[in-house]
Amino acid sequence: MSLDDTKQAGEEFPELTALGKIQSRIDKVKLIIQDKDVGFYNKHSHLFERLEEPRQRFIDTINLKMDDGSIKFVKLFLVQHNLAFGPGQGALKFIKHVFLPEGIEKVSLADIKDIVENIVLEEVESSAMEKSLYHALHNVKLGGASSAIMLIDIEDIEGEIKAVPIHLTESETVRLAREVGNRLVKYRIMGPNGFWPEPDGVTTNEQILNWVEDEALNTLLVKQLLAPKEKDLIEILGKVPDQIEQSFWKR
Repeated sequence: MSLDDTKQAGEEFPELTALGKIQSRIDKVKLIIQDKDVGFYNKHSHLFERLEEPRQRFIDTINLKMDDGSIKFVKLFLVQHNLAFGPGQGALKFIKHVFLPEGIEKVSLADIKDIVENIVLEEVESSAMEKSLYHALHNVKLGGASSAIMLIDIEDIEGEIKAVPIHLTESETVRLAREVGNRLVKYRIMGPNGFWPEPDGVTTNEQILNWVEDEALNTLLVKQLLAPKEKDLIEILGKVPDQIEQSFWKR
């Protein structure tokens, strides 16, 4: 029985999210393989489990100092889906808009913020999984990862819940980008064998990623004073962007 056959006549299911659609396609592939060659499926079924769950989910709060001296609390999300083929490569996005589910105003403001964070995390996870599958299908020796900064305030405005975008000046963007680079290195996520971000070309650009990378290298240099063994890692890290570009041109 296929997945489509499980839907009863007249029964309505909610529309799948981007992540749900990817997982649904993987489930269909599993059913096809089971039907065609059950022996092969039984031997390699563990690989599907590795595809269905990401290697790492990471969420951190950044206290971003604004130009007027106030502090905005923004969330950093990162998902490394699979690094079997190589270091995780994926976009860094600035997310300023989400579609709030219907009826969301019936729950508390704290719960709404949790719901929105889960929506953003799921978007990041689906992007990371897409990268893994894309690299595997095109034989690119890179893994799949993705990251995002949630630049959204959830506010109750005259009884209506709204997701209000946080707009940054250039100096605020610099501080945020540098803090991202610092955090990713400090938690040993960003590196030649881990995650290396790229611009999404819409919400982030090469300049923003330059600030991220510059702060990442500066952080490693500071750590080198305490741990000389990091010297080789710093040299390798500086070569990663070139290695990623070469991998794409060779495919």
